[in-house]
Amino acid sequence: MFELSREVGGGWTEVVLHNFEGTKDGSNPYASLIFDGAGNLYGTTENGGFGTVFEITP
Repeated sequence: MFELSREVGGGWTEVVLHNFEGTKDGSNPYASLIFDGAGNLYGTTENGGFGTVFEITP
């Protein structure tokens, strides 16, 4: 999972927020992401036991 930030002059900076390892945190992020009213981001992965659900808070 990564974040893109626009640079002055039109370029982009990429920051890795999380690398899915394929064990307890799953792998292969899957489907659309969903925001809640507080700005938390939720998603799912295909692998990692039976798949996982993850939350990223701002």
